[in-house]
Amino acid sequence: MGIIKQHINKIAVIFDRRIYQNKNFVVISNNCWGAEIYKRLGIKYNTPFVGLFIFGPDYLKLLSNFDHFINLELNFKQESKWIKNTKQYPIGYLDDIEIHFLHYVNNDEAKSKWTKRLKRMNEIKDKDHFYFKICDREHATNDIIIKFHDLLDTPFRFVPVISE
Repeated sequence: MGIIKQHINKIAVIFDRRIYQNKNFVVISNNCWGAEIYKRLGIKYNTPFVGLFIFGPDYLKLLSNFDHFINLELNFKQESKWIKNTKQYPIGYLDDIEIHFLHYVNNDEAKSKWTKRLKRMNEIKDKDHFYFKICDREHATNDIIIKFHDLLDTPFRFVPVISE
């Protein structure tokens, strides 16, 4: 990144932090993108969707009945239904929705962070402060992206992001 872009980015971060520092909002993302928003703003994670990714079909299912699935007990399994023979990180489940805790060492750490951040998220009652994002990775097909857009009629805000 050039020196001019670095300075512009620093100024943008200052303005972003002034605008959003006292705002309570929730970013629900199917990958680590949401965490970057909180980091940029220098605020605590108001979401359990940090350091993880969810495959497109599972993410769409989660969003289609969000209040139900998000309140289920998080459990763990050794094997993924999406990736065979890879157990390099914890794999959590909300019913049959698989969550890949890519940036966690073990199940205990993943569950502890999930539970703490879920509690923080549930303290924000106004659904106008929930922002949902999807990108086209992890089996998020065009059909899933279209169905994601169909969910726009819900009280949540959905933001599509195309990966680079």
